[in-house]
Amino acid sequence: MANDGQLEAGVFVLTAEGWIIAKRRAFADQPAALQWMKRHAAAQARKNPSQRIRGSILQTTDWVTLDSVLAEYEQKRRALHHDFIDPE
Repeated sequence: MANDGQLEAGVFVLTAEGWIIAKRRAFADQPAALQWMKRHAAAQARKNPSQRIRGSILQTTDWVTLDSVLAEYEQKRRALHHDFIDPE
């Protein structure tokens, strides 16, 4: 069960197999979460500039987690939504 009120930040990366959560971390406040997410998303982009990367910060509940965001990204990728597929 997730901790109500806790913030979770994540960096998502599109791989050949689909979207994955490359990094994730829990936070007590949004400014720290935002700073962490931007720093790690930028580092991932420097590592592989052609790779599609997304960041997310959310308040976790029993129903909303980074895993549920990942599932939504995967659903959109499979439906060929242009923002969630590899732009080859």
